[in-house]
Amino acid sequence: MSKNMIYATQDPQAEANSNGGSEEEYTFYTPFKFDADPRGLGNYLFNKMKKYRHCIAQYIADTDEEDTYGELLLRCIRTASHLSTRNLTKDDVVVLCSYNQKESLVPFISSIFLNVPVAPMDPRLSLMESVYLLKEVKPKIIFVDHEGLKLMETSVKQAELDTEIIVYCSSDTYTEFSSFLEPHLIMTHPSVDQVVIIGIPHGVHGDHPMAVIVPKESSTAPIDEEDIIKFVEERVEEKVSHIMRLTAGVKFVTSIPMTPSGKIRRREVKKMVLDGDL
Repeated sequence: MSKNMIYATQDPQAEANSNGGSEEEYTFYTPFKFDADPRGLGNYLFNKMKKYRHCIAQYIADTDEEDTYGELLLRCIRTASHLSTRNLTKDDVVVLCSYNQKESLVPFISSIFLNVPVAPMDPRLSLMESVYLLKEVKPKIIFVDHEGLKLMETSVKQAELDTEIIVYCSSDTYTEFSSFLEPHLIMTHPSVDQVVIIGIPHGVHGDHPMAVIVPKESSTAPIDEEDIIKFVEERVEEKVSHIMRLTAGVKFVTSIPMTPSGKIRRREVKKMVLDGDL
């Protein structure tokens, strides 16, 4: 028996199945015709969240709080900006291990913005199950809440992985997720108009962060590489300094390549830097 899937744009109960014969049909009702965005799911989500920014995205029962798509989008953009400094690629994986709470969705959407695969893990898993899954997935980053932190700490160690752990709670050991919700600290410099952080390959220590900056035209105070590096180091926390410090330096440009929708062409910027065209 053959099986066909038909996506209908009207209620499938409105018409009787008249095919007959030996075929078995599965009709999935959709309220509108959906055409996949060729630019990817991240672009689709971004535009829809922006369009419906005044609508309620989620309700947090614990605090009787409503979170709009606009508020959620801002946190997702800032988180994606910070994640981009980790030099994630389509071959990396971000793991989410958290019970449902206000921010648990943010890294998921942010990773999709960056076209990075996401793998949710249940914090109720046993240690054996968790270690097995981490060995299979080999995540570059894990977002975890307080309830799952001990499990992830032990699992990462037993799986012998070099995985960055980011926590939703307070921590003296790991990067706190709350720091991801702040604008990238370089953008707080009064003379910076635009910035993109890229990774420059290093022979021993992997990629090192470099800032490509467009200065503000209206700025009266000149800025140079030393000024920006000093600005960053005075404000970065010690526990995240290896990520945020601009160990590959700073480049100043008059413009940064952008897509028609206003997103930075990060790969193009990196290629131009490596080719010496910036």
